[in-house]
Amino acid sequence: MAPMKLTYFEFAALGEPLRLALAQSGVEWIDNRVPSEQWPTLKPTLPYQQMPVLEVDGAVIPQSLAILRYVGKIGNLYPTDPIQAAFADSATDAVSDIQGYMRGIIFEKDADKKAQLRKDLVETLLPTWLANLEKALKLAGGEYFAGDKLSIGDIAVVARLNWLTDGTFEGVPSTLLDESPLVSSLVQRVMAEPRIVAYMEERPKK
Repeated sequence: MAPMKLTYFEFAALGEPLRLALAQSGVEWIDNRVPSEQWPTLKPTLPYQQMPVLEVDGAVIPQSLAILRYVGKIGNLYPTDPIQAAFADSATDAVSDIQGYMRGIIFEKDADKKAQLRKDLVETLLPTWLANLEKALKLAGGEYFAGDKLSIGDIAVVARLNWLTDGTFEGVPSTLLDESPLVSSLVQRVMAEPRIVAYMEERPKK
């Protein structure tokens, strides 16, 4: 089987959960990062005219959550128990909820509206979102969202939190996780996985 190829922009956004999951899966894969100026030419050639896509043995899999579940299944990161699988999916869906709001901020052109959206995100939406994640983790045993094992749900949450706290997303304080000890510990636990550590050391710094 040829190496899988993940194609996405150079930045994190929808791509980083997939990169972390692929790294953790242990499968051979290619991290194809597309410069923004190449996007208009590439766009018409893709399913749904969207990235990310994952190429697997000639098949082109679109949609980030479909790719994440596929990688989870082949990489032992997706629970076989249907209930635990639902909990893993719930965590990824929670990330999609906040991602939609963040996308609105990124593409808002009016400076005043953008500032208000960012203020609402930091002061209202993120504290509620994190409190819900903290509660879900506690109900699941405190370590992972789906039972006692790392899953795509954990990776999706951690990748989004990394993006929120690494200084890329303007206005989000570095103290974001101070009131969420279980979520903070999850971030540290996932980012300490040896395969993920290796990916972080080798990935492009841009």
